[in-house]
Amino acid sequence: LSYSISNLNMNGLLVHSLPYKKDYNQIVVSKDKEENIKLFIDDIKKMTNIVRSLEGQYIVFNKIDEARLALLKLIKYIKVMEELKIEDEDFKIHLILLKLWCVETMNKLISKKQSLDLFLDFIKKVVDEILDEKFEEKYFKYIKIVALSFNALKIYENILINKKETNLKLYEKISEIPDFIVNNFWIEEKRILKRNLDDKDFEANIDMMYALSLSYPCVYQNSIPFKLLDTIFKELYTPYGLRISPKSSSKNKGLIYPRYMAHFVKANLRQNGVTRASQKIAYNLVRELLQDISKYENGGIKKVYHEKGIKVDNVGYDLLTNAEVIRLYDMLT
Repeated sequence: LSYSISNLNMNGLLVHSLPYKKDYNQIVVSKDKEENIKLFIDDIKKMTNIVRSLEGQYIVFNKIDEARLALLKLIKYIKVMEELKIEDEDFKIHLILLKLWCVETMNKLISKKQSLDLFLDFIKKVVDEILDEKFEEKYFKYIKIVALSFNALKIYENILINKKETNLKLYEKISEIPDFIVNNFWIEEKRILKRNLDDKDFEANIDMMYALSLSYPCVYQNSIPFKLLDTIFKELYTPYGLRISPKSSSKNKGLIYPRYMAHFVKANLRQNGVTRASQKIAYNLVRELLQDISKYENGGIKKVYHEKGIKVDNVGYDLLTNAEVIRLYDMLT
C-alpha cells in the first residue's frame, strides 16, 4: 500500500491539482458562465476527494507538515470560491460538503495535538454557517450534509470544552439534530435513512453510512445504529467494496466502490468495540479486497469493481480509493 503512493506519485497529484491559481473571476463573467460553473463543481469535487484522502495519504504516516500545507491551500481555494458569489444551488451544496470534509480532516490533525490555532477560525466560520437558521432550511434535507454538520458541531464543541468556553446555541443544535434525523429521515420498516427528504422511493443508500462512520456519529438512539449497519451489510456490502444502491434497485449499475470500505469498517468497529476479536471479524469482511492488492505490481486498488469482484478495465487508479484502503488497513493493524 505504501508502495502504491510512491508509484502513483500521489504527492505530485495532490499539490498540482489545487486549482486556486486560476483566474476564476474572468471565467465567471464570461458568456459561458453556466458551463464554467459545471467546471467549478468538478474542481470542488476533486478538492473534496483530496481532503478526504489526506488521512490515508499523510496522517496515517505521521506526515503532519504535508497534511497541514494541503489544508491551508484548500482553505485558500475555498475563500476564492466563496468570493465569486455564485448563486447556483448545486455549486453551493458541493462547496458546503468540501468545507465540512475539511473540518473532519482538520479534526484528525487536532486529535494529534497539531495545528488547532491554524484551523480554529475556519472551523468556527463553518460552525457559524451551520447555526444560521437559513442553513438548516436549505440544506438539512440531505442526510450527508446533516451528518457532516453534526460532526462539525461536535468537533467544535470538543474544542470549546478544552478551552473551557461555552456556546448555548451550539449545544442546543447538537441536542436537536439526532431527534431531527430520527423524525425526518429514519424509515423503521425499511431500516434505512433517506438520502434526501424529497425521496419517494425508500431504499438503502451510501450516504446514510456517514451517520455512523464520521468522528462523531449522529444516530445512537435505541437500536437504530445496529439496524442501520445491518441494512448496509445486507444491501450494500460486498467483499470488494460497497454498492451505492441495493442490488435490486433500478439505480444499481452493478458497480462496487472500495473507497467506502474504510467507513464501513469504522462503523463496525464502533458498534462492536475495538478489540483484537472485532478487528479479526472486520478483517474477514475485507480480506478479499486486501488480498487483491498483492496481485498487481504497483500495489494499487482499482477505483471501481464489477458486482462479482472483476476490475473495470477502463477505470484507472484513484487517489481517494488508495488513501481510504490505507486508512482501512491502518484500522485493522
